[in-house]
Amino acid sequence: MNPRFPFSPYPSGWFRVGVSRDIKAGQIKPIRYFGRDLVLFRAEDGAARVLEAHCPHLGAHLGHGGRVIGDAVQCPFHGWRWNGQGQCEAIPYSQKIPPNATLRCWPVKEVNGLIMVYHDEQGGEPAWEPPEMPEYTDRAWLPFQFAGGYKIRTHVQEVAENGMDMAHFPFLHHQQLASAESQRVEISGPFLTHHVFQHYNVFGVLKRFSSDVTGPLDIYLYGLGYFVNRAVVRTKVEMRYAYAFFFTPIDEEHIEGYSMLSMEKTLGNLLTRALCRKAIKEGVRTINQDIPIWENKLYRQQPKLCEGDGPIMAYRRWARQFHPTQPGD
Repeated sequence: MNPRFPFSPYPSGWFRVGVSRDIKAGQIKPIRYFGRDLVLFRAEDGAARVLEAHCPHLGAHLGHGGRVIGDAVQCPFHGWRWNGQGQCEAIPYSQKIPPNATLRCWPVKEVNGLIMVYHDEQGGEPAWEPPEMPEYTDRAWLPFQFAGGYKIRTHVQEVAENGMDMAHFPFLHHQQLASAESQRVEISGPFLTHHVFQHYNVFGVLKRFSSDVTGPLDIYLYGLGYFVNRAVVRTKVEMRYAYAFFFTPIDEEHIEGYSMLSMEKTLGNLLTRALCRKAIKEGVRTINQDIPIWENKLYRQQPKLCEGDGPIMAYRRWARQFHPTQPGD
């Protein structure tokens, strides 16, 4: 366990492990998350599957030389065949399959063009599903654009906590925000929504519309690995954007981040695309400001908070459900 944090580096929940378009039917690729070597493959029926990587027979890595055959992966070493549920279904030189010849498999769901897996350290089944973003299929919105990928030395819980920490926005990210006020938090099981109101610092193209730019920001958390910032930016017109972030534990020290952004086409295709590019550039700058903080800070279980810090402790109480075997704050 990472000594910087008093909880497991691998909380339960849904986490992104791939992009749907990057793996075709019959393809297999090695991946590494949750401190484990895994394989991601797409069966010939089109379903994505994730299994532990090393064959229980003599330890060959299925992602290096393995072949997809139907709904199964064939080991490159001796040809043992493992189906999408992790069961050995055939051995080319034996009619008798050893008892308990199984590989661990992870529940998989493809949503928003991404491959998500449900991880639970005890192997528990998912009690909830990662929701589809309505903007993803709404033709009034631009197609989501890739907005940055990151490898960060921190914990997934730290990243989402940033959305509760109101005081850091106008201080660390002053180029973007003049102020941000927390309005309320809504919690429903594994989902948390933080309603915020923002006052923007206005530069560049937005000056054409107004010098006073404000609007609500709703931060939707779906567990600790998937969250969406939905904002309305009010000038002489209203602009809406959805900025989605996905963070997945790699090992005890590092997480992988993946982000994508879309905007409603209120101002037409060309101007909206220009604003989208600007928002992505600004988003990358903002994350890059956060990274050295995340990578070098300590987790204070009893922080000395003051008025204006935001609902940090409410968030931490909610987050405990994803660490069922860990002590509370």
